[in-house]
Amino acid sequence: MSIIFCQWNSIIEHSIINAFYKLKYDVILFNYPFKNKDLDTDYIKVFSDSLMKTSNVDFVFSVNYIPIISKVCNIARIHYISWTVDSPSLTLYSKSMCSPYSHAFLFDYELYLKFKNYFPANVHYLPLAGDTDFYDSISISTEDHALYDCDISFVGSFHTKYCSYYDIAFSNLNDYYKGYINALIHTQLNIYGYYLIEDSLPEELANSIMSSTGLTTLPDYIQDIPGFVANHIIGFKCNQQDRIKTLEYISNYYNINLYTTEDTSMLPKVNNCGIADSSNDMPKVFKCSKINLNMSARTIKSGIPQRIFDIMAAGGFVLSNYQSEIPEYFTPDEDIVLYDSLQDLKTKIHYYLSHEQERNRIARNGYNKVKQFHTYHVKIKELLSTITK
Repeated sequence: MSIIFCQWNSIIEHSIINAFYKLKYDVILFNYPFKNKDLDTDYIKVFSDSLMKTSNVDFVFSVNYIPIISKVCNIARIHYISWTVDSPSLTLYSKSMCSPYSHAFLFDYELYLKFKNYFPANVHYLPLAGDTDFYDSISISTEDHALYDCDISFVGSFHTKYCSYYDIAFSNLNDYYKGYINALIHTQLNIYGYYLIEDSLPEELANSIMSSTGLTTLPDYIQDIPGFVANHIIGFKCNQQDRIKTLEYISNYYNINLYTTEDTSMLPKVNNCGIADSSNDMPKVFKCSKINLNMSARTIKSGIPQRIFDIMAAGGFVLSNYQSEIPEYFTPDEDIVLYDSLQDLKTKIHYYLSHEQERNRIARNGYNKVKQFHTYHVKIKELLSTITK
């Protein structure tokens, strides 16, 4: 059995490739860079040549759905499987998904239900995974403890680079719409486990925001302007404000290490430790932090983000915002601890910093749950069994 794995430097590609190796697949790596996910003549030519030169390919695989790969596979009549790890993911709207050879797996059940309506034969649900083998291979030295030991850490960005279209649109809105958007984001920031912005955005306002940015939807994409505006414009701004607000609040009471490349001048009490390399620094941060904070992107409507699986696979203690799918796979206060308000977050930080034995027990339970049920080996087997049914 052989597959072509189309790479684009996602941090989980190596873990998935190893899972295919464990399942006795011959993995052929294709890493030619694409300039455009929808149409790139150079990519089409090189990828098509690779397909023709490779015999007995069972399917093509990529992390996230890439329309240009789907289009080539449709012509070649080779099955294309993707596993989407990002939310939002604009390419899921591409009508190329209609191909009988395309299979897209989504980790967020609410997102799955939405796109299942558009592409009922092509969209599947599959939660993400953790690579316990990789994290087990990372040892912690005395020097590492000196560098990474801390009470609380967060690894991630504010999504500021994605907020430019929001800033343009907001400056062009009338006072009524500005007040409506401000109230919408303020309300969302106080609700965990439900993304209300997409359901609460009037179509007229969505069209106005879209028009003011100068953006246009692609002709071969499903036209869902309210959904695009809610998730790709307002959603990123909500993510930014949520993370800044949470870090500002917590830093007034506790020391917190933030690993990011972003400007944090608005957070003078937060320790900006710079970037954490995913293959070296990040695992050590997860292992050495007493509390690993997870703030799910608000555009992840119900699913469990990759960060939670990574922290658990490293044996770290996770304190996360509530997501509706978490209790379906992990037991709160046994495998993971959840908060539903900033005051609740503060209370739980205080409790678990002073209860080391209980904190370590929960971290150990989370690790064991991932190792038994949520490794890439387990999930890829589930993915393949879905396709072959």
